[in-house]
Amino acid sequence: MKILFVVHGMPPRYSAGTEVYTDALGRALSRNNDIVFFYRGNDLAIKEYCVITARADDMSFFCINNTLSRYSSFEDSYKNTEIDEAFSAVLEQVKPDLVHIQHLLYLSAGIIDKIRSCRIPVLMTLSDYWLICPQGQLFSGNASCRLQEGGVACCRCITYQLGIRRGLTRKYLFFKQRLPPLFLSICEKIYLGVVRFLCSGNQAYRLIQARDEFLKRACCQVDLFIAPSEYIRQVYINRGIPAGKIRHCSYGFNKTELTDVRRSRSSLVRFGYVGNLMHAKGVHILIDAFASVGVEKAELKIYGQVFSYKGALSHYDRMIRDMAGNRRNVQFMGGFAHDKVRIVYEGIDVLIVPSLWQENSPLVIQEAFLAKTPVIASRIGGIPELVTDGVNGLLFEPGNVEELRAAIERVIEDPSILDAWRANIPAVKSIEENAKELETIYAQLVSKP
Repeated sequence: MKILFVVHGMPPRYSAGTEVYTDALGRALSRNNDIVFFYRGNDLAIKEYCVITARADDMSFFCINNTLSRYSSFEDSYKNTEIDEAFSAVLEQVKPDLVHIQHLLYLSAGIIDKIRSCRIPVLMTLSDYWLICPQGQLFSGNASCRLQEGGVACCRCITYQLGIRRGLTRKYLFFKQRLPPLFLSICEKIYLGVVRFLCSGNQAYRLIQARDEFLKRACCQVDLFIAPSEYIRQVYINRGIPAGKIRHCSYGFNKTELTDVRRSRSSLVRFGYVGNLMHAKGVHILIDAFASVGVEKAELKIYGQVFSYKGALSHYDRMIRDMAGNRRNVQFMGGFAHDKVRIVYEGIDVLIVPSLWQENSPLVIQEAFLAKTPVIASRIGGIPELVTDGVNGLLFEPGNVEELRAAIERVIEDPSILDAWRANIPAVKSIEENAKELETIYAQLVSKP
């Protein structure tokens, strides 16, 4: 089969969970299939919406450049005719048997209509909540959003998107390179305040409603959805997608990267965080909970980079570093290439996942399990499907600093508990097993009239 994957980024430039998984899945499937990728790049030195082609490892790659600088409205963030047309040309050239969409962030949901107009089967993995939430996380301020307030609540949450104007991104980057951080922050707040004033509740509601209706129509054209967790499957069923159209299928992993990880020795208990540094991930909760831990007992290693996909997060890195202060047992390790992930887990005894948003099925937890690393995590979203409290780690109430602190201290007081948890870590599905599952699904869809 010739399979076309659609995703919002690819390694090595983008190495978050969805991107890494898509790359691994494509490579596993390429042993028996012809694999093609269509994904978004971000390079201000390249013409906007230019499509760059490449071929490597017997796979084809089509990268469309989208720096967001041509966005002129909120609508462009989910329905972009220029990206649709570029994709249509790729579709005509590739002529795939099936299209598997992993994510449409920074692309366009209009892609789905282009696929169906060519009578090509299409399935989509539900990586997060982007189809029902403009920011993709159902997260507002410091808590999960239940979409109960509609456009009014969304207006407060996504002011940065509602304020999109043509050329705004280029202007922002221009001033960011030239203005002092404090002055830039003031300008950001003034601009967002003006947007909130101009975008009344009724207007915001109409904008959000238009997006919602467009994406509902797009979802109707998808043949099958893949839900990596039962939690996210139920969320989308509650939002109107028929239960028979969503199949639960967990992620697979490249086991060779983390087989037989040998931890370095240390007199300290080493806690670790691995992921993007963003508010919804709760890194500030973790740092706060670690505040009272003595330097002679434990250390915290924070791996990751700032991922500021909206204005409200642009200063998050400075905030969490200020919280950590000069404590010697809190280290910011920066980002890392995914092929170096073994080195990360060689220096971690326990992984902490302090998420505040309704996580789908965090790949980082299953990577930790591959490395025989127990996990302390928030009791939210699909996380309890992976971490069993007191069996292979601990669960705590999202945002509860005291409860997380108690979990950390429990491990420090009795490190031997880690051996018991390691013995109970469940098996993790291999990427090869996952590829076989999906090949069966692909064949079923292709064989349908």
